[in-house]
Amino acid sequence: MHRFADGRMAGLVTAVAISTMLILASCGNEDARIHGAQAAASPTFELTPTFIAGTVTPAAPITPVLEPTPTPWTPVPSDPFNYTYSMAYGVPPFSADALVSVSDIIATGRVAQILPSHWTTSDGSRPVDPWHTVPDQYTIVTPVVINLDVPPLLNRPDADLSSSQLVIATEGGQVGEDSVTTNMTWDNYVVGDLVLVSVSTMRRLGPQGLVQTEVGPGWATGMQWVLAADGTATSVGGTLQTTDLISQIQAAVQAIPAATPVAPSTPSAVATP
Repeated sequence: MHRFADGRMAGLVTAVAISTMLILASCGNEDARIHGAQAAASPTFELTPTFIAGTVTPAAPITPVLEPTPTPWTPVPSDPFNYTYSMAYGVPPFSADALVSVSDIIATGRVAQILPSHWTTSDGSRPVDPWHTVPDQYTIVTPVVINLDVPPLLNRPDADLSSSQLVIATEGGQVGEDSVTTNMTWDNYVVGDLVLVSVSTMRRLGPQGLVQTEVGPGWATGMQWVLAADGTATSVGGTLQTTDLISQIQAAVQAIPAATPVAPSTPSAVATP
């Protein structure tokens, strides 16, 4: 009876011990799960702004810095003078009638000389104040001498060309440190070139009319063609056959109507008081 009781007691103690261990193990797992969930959750913080009373100090006013007004440049009459004349132009198809209508002389010849540039003042000296007189009153020209090979195709004013020379006062040039330049390429001549030129008294710079040069009165270029050995005539407007160019000009000159003489006026009778 005692042994039985001890055996049953021993078995009961063992069962209780095993049950206790299972319960503790279960409790341990639950605690770990709870603590793990608490560790995984991120804490939430509520931020409440706090305003601290104080005094607002306005920014100091900015005083604008005024730049000094630049003094306009006033040229001194003796300063080097450089004037550039640039014109916009289009070149229409060649018309002999139009060329003849605006020309005084049309002739062919060879460029013999290009003389030194000079001012158009009466004595060729520098104007007292070119800054205020160029190009209306004065300008710089460069004389060009052309030796005529045949009588001119047109000589409207019946100018004296008995010397077989035609003088052209081209627009622009340089005298000392002063210069006048243009973009009129038809006014550029090369010594030795055989050319056909039209000239008149219509100038783009300075007073209208002929300009006195050391070799005689100088005309203004209307148009220039360079006549090549291959029979072509080239100008700023393009290239033509020389024979066609000359024949068209001759026809236009012949078509000029003869001048009609003006009948002398008869003075009207004046009543005697």
